[in-house]
Amino acid sequence: MSGLPARFLLTGALALLLAACGLERDPVRSGLLRAESLRASTLDCVDCVIPTPLSELAEASVRDSGADRPVHYVALLDDGEASLVLRLHLIRSARRTVELQSFILGDDQSGRLVLAELVAAARRGVRVRVLLDQLFSLDDAGLVAALASAHVNLELRVFNPTFGELGTQPVEFAAGILCCFVRFNQRMHEKLLLVDGRYGVTGGRNVDDRYFDLSDTFVYRDRDVLLVGPETAAMAEGFEADWHHESAVPAAGLRDVAVALERPAGTPLDRRLAELGARAGAIAQRAGDAGWVRGEFVERAFRVGRVSYFADLPDKLFSKAPVRNRAASDELAELLAGAQERVTLETPYLVLSKRAQEVLGDLRTRHPEIQMRVVTNSLAATDAFYVYAISYKYKRRYLARFKLDLHEFKPNPTALGEGTVEARGKPRIRIREPVPLTRPGVRRGLHAKALVLDGRIAVIGSHNFDPRSERLNTENGLVVWDETFARALEASVERDLAPEQAWLVARQPVRDPVNRIGVSLTKVSEHLPVFDIWPFRYATSYERLPDCTPDPEQPPALDPCYRDVGDFPEVGVSLKQLYTRLVAAFGAGLEPIL
Repeated sequence: MSGLPARFLLTGALALLLAACGLERDPVRSGLLRAESLRASTLDCVDCVIPTPLSELAEASVRDSGADRPVHYVALLDDGEASLVLRLHLIRSARRTVELQSFILGDDQSGRLVLAELVAAARRGVRVRVLLDQLFSLDDAGLVAALASAHVNLELRVFNPTFGELGTQPVEFAAGILCCFVRFNQRMHEKLLLVDGRYGVTGGRNVDDRYFDLSDTFVYRDRDVLLVGPETAAMAEGFEADWHHESAVPAAGLRDVAVALERPAGTPLDRRLAELGARAGAIAQRAGDAGWVRGEFVERAFRVGRVSYFADLPDKLFSKAPVRNRAASDELAELLAGAQERVTLETPYLVLSKRAQEVLGDLRTRHPEIQMRVVTNSLAATDAFYVYAISYKYKRRYLARFKLDLHEFKPNPTALGEGTVEARGKPRIRIREPVPLTRPGVRRGLHAKALVLDGRIAVIGSHNFDPRSERLNTENGLVVWDETFARALEASVERDLAPEQAWLVARQPVRDPVNRIGVSLTKVSEHLPVFDIWPFRYATSYERLPDCTPDPEQPPALDPCYRDVGDFPEVGVSLKQLYTRLVAAFGAGLEPIL
């Protein structure tokens, strides 16, 4: 009897595979034909496009650029709500084309706001193309069917769909892991909004309430960048490569969407997309305020020269032959290797790839005095528990070998704001949820990805500087060679690693022979390929006391300006701490996919 569940699971997986291979053609064809027959072609309110003050930047770029002397304008998008306003404003201002590419697009307030603007743009004659990764984006087949059949000017494609469907059920998820593990994990992690080929937005944000400060339980500290100038042509080229790849499948051809297209229509699309709260309505209204847009983005934009947009081709994932473009990871590794004085890195998931570790080790050898500052999530702030466990396993290596100045983001930074108090009662441990906290309020987690080198070169994008970004995802981003902009980005990251926002992670005090033995066992244990037999760690977290100036010559363990707050500060359940150590013990083998 013990083998029965596994046999059933394998049988189910085989059935799904047969369904995927043998029953796909008819639903695909019928779905595409049905969607085509339903699409409207009439245009509404052709003159409803709004003027945008951002055109001043586009015109200045065209006027001042030369063949070997490009002029670009870039703006940091640190504020989540403002970043959403900009997206809505840009789509409303579109006259010819809108391309949207996202790893996640949620059926929530921000998702509906963006989708409503995309539908409106299509109805006034703009060609709108939306490319979403399948795994964590819209999973309501009825909603996607309505979008896929809304208008001839609106096209929706899905990247690498599992078993030819929009939604992934638990048994399908298990079957995907069993039958085609690597293919199942190959995802399009890129984020891009490109309007009229003139205005591009890229960075860390997906289209979901958590990324725009609209969630009342969990919001992300994230960052995008607005680009205006000739390098937007590279953004267009990258999008076209993804759009025309065979892994980008028309949404109407997915089996569950095709079935939904044959059913009677449910809630009308416009009414569905209009289901918004008061705050979302205010954001939509602000998107039409040209004066606000000018003050927030035009007047704060940086005039720069050299920029470079990078994007992985899908062939990075699916082709056995060498791809014709440089992978995003190659470009980032080369940039990092050229640092000489200072590296400032922000990443939500500190699981460095082997190549990243080699580059950092070489940097430390060639430039012993180089400063390497890193800010990442604490266990209390992360949304990826397993990933933190791997990071936890290698803290000694990061601190001792690479001598990182390491900071971990707090879950409740200052200016908490009003939000829903988390549920009281007995804490529950769920692997796919953040850990319980000791304080109520809106939890914040770090999702921004940024790299600043020597205060001169700035990188903002989707790459997490981890093995998954290097091997299993397609990634994109922007490199800016400009000291003024780089220092602005560095100042933004420095605010995230300030004592009010993050704990300092440093070595525990070494007071006795037992502690020294523990450090030695930690070194041995972290090199084991799967099992980590030593649960006691090399480092701990320190809280910097207010109105106290640390002594730069003293380690935090001996400095009275720091207070030891333990491995997992603000985590509200002790069992979770034990569980983290257990996952650290057995999770190293999962490192490449986490």
